[in-house]
Amino acid sequence: KGITATFRMTNKPLPTRHSHFVPGAVAPLRQFLELSAKRKNLTPESARQVAAAVGEYVSGKYTEMASELVAGVKKTEASLNRLKDRRAAKEGGSAAGGDDGEKGPSDTDKICKQLTLDVVEFGTQLAKLGTDPGRSEKFKELWALVAPEGEKQVPVFLTA
Repeated sequence: KGITATFRMTNKPLPTRHSHFVPGAVAPLRQFLELSAKRKNLTPESARQVAAAVGEYVSGKYTEMASELVAGVKKTEASLNRLKDRRAAKEGGSAAGGDDGEKGPSDTDKICKQLTLDVVEFGTQLAKLGTDPGRSEKFKELWALVAPEGEKQVPVFLTA
């Protein structure tokens, strides 16, 4: 929800970095795995399995939240466009041509770009824990939701 507030009705440029909170999404898992390794509670294979299972679960929840966000953003943008069209029709103008308000990417474009950057970082963080996000069905679903047009192939993340 913070992503929407950052870009809705603002003149901010397209994002270029992931959100500050993304690395923290896997921090508790990282701490657990580090402590387990230190105490030798888990074998390296068991640790990878735990990381993969948690990554799968979190990817599923992330997909649910991102899907709701994208649907809401697109619905809001459609409503705003309808209002703009009605206003232009009342004023006798055309909303289609010569609108100075349409400079650069839309709020929806910015929000979707931020989601893409965040999911790439999330995948990178999972890979640092020894998992392969490209093998996770839930991560693939998440990527399919946020990936830019023509980039539906899950990126390759180098695992730790």
